[in-house]
Amino acid sequence: RLDCLDQADRIVDTLLEAGVRCIELTLTNRNAPAWVSRLVAQNSSFRTGQAYLGIGSVRNLEEAKWVLDAGCQFVVTPIMQPEVIRRCVEAKVPIACGAYTPTEIAMAWECGADMVKVFPARGLGPGYIKDLLAPMPYLKLMPTGGIDAKNAGDYLRAGATAVGVGGNLCSAALVEQGDWQAIRQNALSTVQACRE
Repeated sequence: RLDCLDQADRIVDTLLEAGVRCIELTLTNRNAPAWVSRLVAQNSSFRTGQAYLGIGSVRNLEEAKWVLDAGCQFVVTPIMQPEVIRRCVEAKVPIACGAYTPTEIAMAWECGADMVKVFPARGLGPGYIKDLLAPMPYLKLMPTGGIDAKNAGDYLRAGATAVGVGGNLCSAALVEQGDWQAIRQNALSTVQACRE
């Protein structure tokens, strides 16, 4: 989630080198679709299935069509939008649909979401994931918001399928400073925490 994507290629290379395999650019930057097209064409990891590049913050059907046309490999939404889920399912592009309450989460899953992005997870904690999965163990949940190397493993141990990490991994300040070593170290620490 950056205002400027001029360093997107460097960011992607740094994250891939550290072991991150799913990278999301957000539509809060309107240049994200063009960058995704360019990065998929440039990087063989995205073309061979070794890594995946998607677009998040997709909020409506028009945006879904735009990012799908750009060649994104997965879609992430902040909110539950059945028509966006249906469009991604039709296009055979995985979608992680944002939801918060048990009802929203169940609806997103029933509409066909491949994964449900539990957002924002910051105030909920890993116990919320465990509690959701008790009556609905079939769900694939991805908490986002406030996830870092210190708590990523806790969410996975609670039953999350994946975690979404943003500013704690690759902050705008670190990109502006060109501190690729710090971004790499953040990514390495987070990947290690997830593997453990």
